[in-house]
Amino acid sequence: MEKEIKSQKTKPLIIIFIIALLILVATLWLRKEEPEEGTDPEEIAIETEWEACGDLLEDERDGNTYETVEIGGQCWFAQNLRVGEEAEGLQELQNAQTAKDWEEKAENKPVYAVVDNIEGDANNYGYLYNWIAASEEEESICPQGWSVASDEDWHELESYLARNNCEKEREEEWGCYPVGAKLKVMDNVEGSDDWNKETHNCEGGEEYSCVGFDAFPSGFWYKTGRKHYFGRTAHFWTSSKHDDDTLAWARSLTHDNTDIYRYALPLEHGFSVRCIKD
Repeated sequence: MEKEIKSQKTKPLIIIFIIALLILVATLWLRKEEPEEGTDPEEIAIETEWEACGDLLEDERDGNTYETVEIGGQCWFAQNLRVGEEAEGLQELQNAQTAKDWEEKAENKPVYAVVDNIEGDANNYGYLYNWIAASEEEESICPQGWSVASDEDWHELESYLARNNCEKEREEEWGCYPVGAKLKVMDNVEGSDDWNKETHNCEGGEEYSCVGFDAFPSGFWYKTGRKHYFGRTAHFWTSSKHDDDTLAWARSLTHDNTDIYRYALPLEHGFSVRCIKD
């Protein structure tokens, strides 16, 4: 009888202990899942899905995915950016569908256009942006944790790949042989025999070895909206402005050269954009 009484007194204590233990475990689990103070939950979501350079990155703003590649310690997009006005958080970005539309908007608004107006080619060619869109002064067009590559970022890439002297401050000049060849896409580009010439791309020999940057000849849109050199050239904005406020720094690759060109051009031009990891 006495044992039964003790047993009945002990049972509630055991139940209370089990409940307290469960509460403790649940509390510790919730604390583990909570972000650190001051951390953006969206940034956590991106970082946990994308673990290392070389992995496929999903842009949560629109669901587009991008190949990534490590070159000389830098982590780059291996594809041109193709984010548009429908993406979450890019309310100011506008699509220009005609030359007149581009000319009217590109001077003072962030604008993009589908390369050669062929949406189906966007995975390879990306979109073309004016510098206002690429500058990130108002809003970043790259996913969180990534930025439009600066003039300094591009020079670091050039210096790593170059086999000769690579002048940092060169202006309106080719240089950094054979960086242009190494950055071009290795696959044959449909309808662009010039871009595919082995003497000028990364299949031209061991010294040109492809690095996975995969530049396609997207051409560019002139500030008046006229399209130029699709299939023959690739042009990339940097996020860096020139001393002349009407110009910004850019890079260019062409079908007939193995170097890379550094120059400053009007902000209204439409060029490709590459993102780099912060």
